[in-house]
Amino acid sequence: MPKQVIIELPEGAFSVLRRSPEEFVKEMRPAAAVKWYEIGLILQSKAAELAEDYGPIACRVG
Repeated sequence: MPKQVIIELPEGAFSVLRRSPEEFVKEMRPAAAVKWYEIGLILQSKAAELAEDYGPIACRVG
């Protein structure tokens, strides 16, 4: 069963990357998977699994 993780980011984090909060959150998962694979924390198969789109992503800013 998937787990939900909540992180708090300053408003400026979105404007620096020129992304909406929704776009930022959607890109974060595959970016993390690629980085973790790159530095040897996970295998390629696990990175691919983590990077998959699991449907709607909840995003709350405020």
